[in-house]
Amino acid sequence: MHVPWALALGLALRPWLGWAAALIAVVAWAAPVWALRPLVADTLPDSPRPRWRVNWLERPFLVHWTAVHVVVPGWLAGTVAWSLGLCPGADPWWWALAAYGAAWVVFAWGAFITPLLLRVRHLKIEIPGLPAAFEGYRIAHLSDLHVGGFTHPETVARWIRRAQREAADLCVITGDLVTSGVAFHEVIAQHVGELSSPDGVVFVPGNHDYFGEGQPLFGELERRGVRVLRNQHFMIERMQDRMIIAGVDDVWTKRLDLHAALQGRPAGTTVLLAHDPAVFDEAIDEGVSLVLSGHTHGGQLAVPGFARWINLTRLSHRYSLGIYRRSGCTLVVSGGLGFTGLPIRVGVRPEVLILRLVASPSNR
Repeated sequence: MHVPWALALGLALRPWLGWAAALIAVVAWAAPVWALRPLVADTLPDSPRPRWRVNWLERPFLVHWTAVHVVVPGWLAGTVAWSLGLCPGADPWWWALAAYGAAWVVFAWGAFITPLLLRVRHLKIEIPGLPAAFEGYRIAHLSDLHVGGFTHPETVARWIRRAQREAADLCVITGDLVTSGVAFHEVIAQHVGELSSPDGVVFVPGNHDYFGEGQPLFGELERRGVRVLRNQHFMIERMQDRMIIAGVDDVWTKRLDLHAALQGRPAGTTVLLAHDPAVFDEAIDEGVSLVLSGHTHGGQLAVPGFARWINLTRLSHRYSLGIYRRSGCTLVVSGGLGFTGLPIRVGVRPEVLILRLVASPSNR
C-alpha cells in the first residue's frame, strides 16, 4: 500500500523523498506495530497497552495506512481530469497527494475526535398491543462497547455514567463488550456492574465476546448482578400487565436458538435482545414486538448525514442502522460505541439509545 504513496511523493516532489518517507513509515511505524501488536486481527487476544503508544504510534499509523488507500483513486481522477483538459496545469500525482491529505484529515478526525462525541438518542417506539402499565416505559440500549487497546476503560466508564443519568426503567447491552481475549473481562464487568435500573441490567453475547473464552466474562457479569440471557427469557410485571424480555446467544458461533429463547413464554408484548439484527426476519414469524440489536456499528465508516443508507456494511447487512418496521414488529439497530478493525469512526458517532415505548395509536 505504500508503493503508490511513495511514487506520488517522488514524482510530485523528489524521487528520494517518496522512497525515504515510505521506508520511514514502514520501519518506524509499521514494523513495531505489527511485531508487537497485531492491531486489526480481531481474533487475536487484545491486551492493555500504554496510552502513549496507542495515541502516538498506533492510531497515527492506522490513519496514515487508511489514507494511503485513496492515493490510486486520486491519481486516476487526476489523470481523467488532465486528459479531458479540465486541469491542464495540474500533474495527476498532485491529485493523488491531495486525495491522501484530505483522507488523512477525515480519518484523523474519525480516530481522535469522533469517539469523544457521544450521542444520546431518544426514540419513541410504537408497540402494537403494548399493555397500559408499560406506556412510556424507557429502555437504555447500549451495544458494542469493545473495551480494549483502542477503547480505554475510562472511556467506557464515561459512557456508562452518561447512560445511568438517563434513569431508564431497564438497561440492556446487546453484545460485544470486548474486542477479543480475556484480559479486559474483569474491568468491563466492573463498569457494567455500575449500571442499575428498577428492572435490572440485561446482557446478551456478541460474536467478539467469544473471541477468547466467553464464560469467564459471563460469570463476572452475573456476580455483579447483570442478567445474562443466552436463549432465555424472563418477565417484567407491573400491576396486572407483563412484558417478556428474551435474549438469544451469538449467531456467528452458531449458539443462537430463538425457539429455546421464546419457548414457554406467555402471550403478550415481547422484547427480543439479539446482537446480530439478522434475526429480525425470524423474530417477525415468532410474533416478537421489538428487537434490539447492534453488531454493524452503522458501518463505522459512513457518509455523514446519510449513514443509514451509505455505510461500509450496507451491502453485507440488510439491516445496518436505525429503525425498521414490518408486520407489527420493530427492529432498532444501534450504531454502537466502540471499534472493531480500524479504530476509526466517520459519519457514525458512538451512541446510547433511550427508547420510550408507547402503544400504537390503533391499539390505544
